[in-house]
Amino acid sequence: GMICATENSAVVEAPIYDEWLKKMEEKGAYVVPKKDYKKIEDFVFNDRHGVNGPVAGKPARWIAEQAGVELPEGKDVMLF
Repeated sequence: GMICATENSAVVEAPIYDEWLKKMEEKGAYVVPKKDYKKIEDFVFNDRHGVNGPVAGKPARWIAEQAGVELPEGKDVMLF
């Protein structure tokens, strides 16, 4: 079996990174600006560095909204 974290992570080789990123953005991914990292981090993780229970399994748009971050229309995946 696989843990749930495997479904939300990608390791991309440097030679194909730019092409990969372009395709991800075309498919609905949003590169979160660094200015919004802390808002999302504070909502997603608790003070013991674990995931806050209500976040597990929720869509990216819901997580972003709860954290006070606005995703552009048509974007449903967050990239950091």
